[in-house]
Amino acid sequence: GVRQLPNGRPLEFTLTYGTDSAVWPPIATILQNDLKQIGVRVNVSVRWASPTGNQEVILEDMFFASH
Repeated sequence: GVRQLPNGRPLEFTLTYGTDSAVWPPIATILQNDLKQIGVRVNVSVRWASPTGNQEVILEDMFFASH
């Protein structure tokens, strides 16, 4: 089934990581597969890495999906 928020929308969030990350792609896949088993959707988004290299991962709309 699909886990829902109190407003009836599906529980989902977006995990965004930089293209230069060697660590996050397998972690994102594990999170996506594990959370799917309990009805939570994880959207994975890859963005160009920041020039400073300070951005590792961003979680967006976690538990408060508004779209």
